[in-house]
Amino acid sequence: MSHLSGTQLTQAREQLAALEQQLQAEIREELHNSAGGTTLNLADSVHDVGEESVADLLRDLNNALINQHLAALNQVKTAYQRLNTGHYGECTDCGEEIQWERLLKQPAALRCVPCQSLREKTYDASSL
Repeated sequence: MSHLSGTQLTQAREQLAALEQQLQAEIREELHNSAGGTTLNLADSVHDVGEESVADLLRDLNNALINQHLAALNQVKTAYQRLNTGHYGECTDCGEEIQWERLLKQPAALRCVPCQSLREKTYDASSL
């Protein structure tokens, strides 16, 4: 069960709600840009292969950014589930407490700092 006080859990819930709203707004903005905004207008106005390549790159970057925001939104939803089940603030790898200071900066954090560092080193090393 969570090591956090009721006040801390309330603060975490508020931070998650704010982060969720921010991510949803950013997704809406990126979708607008890709569907009817600047990216589509640029793609429609291309005149040669070079401009077409730039337009394709901008579309791909926009889509990558949307996917990144969707992944972060999914992490927020997972954090809500941990809050509701009493496991918010517990590292998913080792089960130890995630420090409150870390949760203040990363309210959807899944891991304590040592486990997160190990994960990053493992994935960085395996991608070489």
